[in-house]
Amino acid sequence: MENNRASTDIDAFCVRRRRAPGPFSLIRRKLLTYWVLARFPWRFYFGLMGALYIMVLARAIYNAPLHNIPILIVAFVIISLINAGGCAINDYFDREADALSKPYRPIPAGNISPKGVLEYTAVTFVIGAALAIYINFLSFVIVLGEILFLVTYPSILKRLSGLLANFLIGLALGFIAVFCELLLLGHISYLSLAFVPMAIAGGMQANALMDIITLVGDAKAGYTTVAVTYGVSAAVAVVVTVSVVASSSTTFPTSLESSGSPLRPS
Repeated sequence: MENNRASTDIDAFCVRRRRAPGPFSLIRRKLLTYWVLARFPWRFYFGLMGALYIMVLARAIYNAPLHNIPILIVAFVIISLINAGGCAINDYFDREADALSKPYRPIPAGNISPKGVLEYTAVTFVIGAALAIYINFLSFVIVLGEILFLVTYPSILKRLSGLLANFLIGLALGFIAVFCELLLLGHISYLSLAFVPMAIAGGMQANALMDIITLVGDAKAGYTTVAVTYGVSAAVAVVVTVSVVASSSTTFPTSLESSGSPLRPS
């Protein structure tokens, strides 16, 4: 049953395809492995979401210019690289659980070694941090904080509290908008900070739902997720609750503006 399900998964389809031996097929297989390891193209959407959020609201609220395309591209590349490294290091620490619940992932499938995953993570983190420090020091500090979190999350935080871990993942997603405002507009204000509650709710919803799917593997690996600790019903309640919060929090930017709160520093 598990093998049949895995064979229909897009990860399994991409990574398990067999080609005639040759240098190009080996390179292609390696690139596909990196692609799946980083969970592309879905991780591209996080960078695009944060950048577009800031651009659209900045234009609508205080008529900010939309001509800073090079910085937008750099922000997109940095976010994509850091997210790719975060996904890879998560797979490294989750390799035992994935062997039970996601055997088609690159490490349990035998497509890349744990050492190779660490090397890939280091390369993406170093390039992303180097691009950030080239822009300005505060951008580098934010990126460095994200990297430290992405390393400590799967190695320490994820095993301590499932609900807290889900909250922190959402918080990390929210800082994408903060980072984009800093790069695109040169400051941090309520414009990006209002995005954080939406990101927290969305991150908690997605991770609580995934915890239900990976319940068996997480339990055997010793993860204290909501589904493992309190049961599937509690995890479903978390998903429903944060879905309502996510929907209501979409009005935060306009509420702040109408209440007279400053959306841009003077």
